[in-house]
Amino acid sequence: MKRPFGVRTVPLCLTMAAVAASCTMDIAEPNTKSAPPEFVGTYDLVSLSFSDEHPIMPPSVNGVLVLTPNTYKVTVHLQSPDSTATDSGTYVVSGNHWTQISAGFPLRTEGTAAIQHDTLTVDLATATVQLTNIWKKRAQAGQ
Repeated sequence: MKRPFGVRTVPLCLTMAAVAASCTMDIAEPNTKSAPPEFVGTYDLVSLSFSDEHPIMPPSVNGVLVLTPNTYKVTVHLQSPDSTATDSGTYVVSGNHWTQISAGFPLRTEGTAAIQHDTLTVDLATATVQLTNIWKKRAQAGQ
């Protein structure tokens, strides 16, 4: 039996934001090397996809991702059911390999990341779900 959209996505939304269903409990800090400067900035969520599901896009879901050279903070809001997930922690990008460690959960998640112009795509995989989230970088003041 297929559950309603919100019932399926709330735990998965938390997976995306907090990576609570992460692939490994290895919580060793990622390499302290800074992410490439083009990753640093504030992003708005364009779409969110779980495994073989259709992408979820605004206005059904919205979110903000803030990346500094070493940390991330993400907030995702699902319209129905009305729920918000937040997470923050450290991350590293080496080539196209993305590693993040949540400050709120003792979990390390790995995947791939690619940035093209102002669009960031992050793919994360767990034992049960493939998560793809696409973000659009906000223009910096003066650009």
